Amino acid sequence: MTVWRVIGFAASIALSIAGDPAAEAQRADRPASPDQLTDSYQAGDFNRESDDLVVANVEGRDLHLSAIAGAIRYLPATARDAPFYELYPVLLEIMVEREALLTEAYNQHLDDDPTIEAELQAAPDALARAEILGQALVDRKVSGLVTEAAIRARYQATYGDRRGEDQVRVKLIVLDSAPEAQAVIRSLKDGANFAAMAARSIEPETAGNADFGLLPRAMMRPEIADVAFTLQPGQVASTPVMTDLGFTVVKLVERRFVPTPSLDQARDAIRLELTREVIDQVVKDARAGVRLRKINIDGSPLAP
Repeated sequence: MTVWRVIGFAASIALSIAGDPAAEAQRADRPASPDQLTDSYQAGDFNRESDDLVVANVEGRDLHLSAIAGAIRYLPATARDAPFYELYPVLLEIMVEREALLTEAYNQHLDDDPTIEAELQAAPDALARAEILGQALVDRKVSGLVTEAAIRARYQATYGDRRGEDQVRVKLIVLDSAPEAQAVIRSLKDGANFAAMAARSIEPETAGNADFGLLPRAMMRPEIADVAFTLQPGQVASTPVMTDLGFTVVKLVERRFVPTPSLDQARDAIRLELTREVIDQVVKDARAGVRLRKINIDGSPLAP
């Protein structure tokens, strides 16, 4: 659950998995070094039966189940104890993307670059070498595309001649029915404590009386924004707002005019935004350029 589920529509991608003791037997936590993983099989072993199942083949290189388990290190700490069968699709995609980047790095002969070659020779294992080449591929693309000219163009496209915009800070309570929401609104107008009433919310963030911070209209659910921007600070909307989550009580906490940042103020944020876009595109292009076969943990085929 993220705040964007409640108030916004640009939901961020998050891994939220509940534990399942019955799935513990499916975990694959056996340690294995990257060299062991890559050396124990030859290309073409995709269908070979083994204790260490081959679960994908990327451009002729096999990925084994133990390597997928090893990718758990890349997940947020809060997700690592989830049942392996639920983590598996995420881990498999992480490793497929890594292999795709490695393939593209070799295609561009980045391993022949003297500086990168020296790093590769000093790398402790195959995984480290793969990460060095993948990072080199990304760095080259970023340095070529995330330029001062690109930053200025994005600034102009984003802010143009705008002088700023109003932003609002709201508090919300989400309830199952309109009568429940109307009853809460009446109690609030009679002086009830908002935090106490928020504890009735069916959404965890709002039940905790969450502060979503100042938000522009564009980052809010339109139906909530349409109401919030008509209120005065401290005012509670007289009717609940119906969304796909339920009936939402809206209170405006603050409304503030936020001036447009200068180029210098926005430069770092724009650079980060452009960098993320370039990385996403590099990964997408690399993945699209490889021959790929994947199977599920139960042996059934997966779409590439």
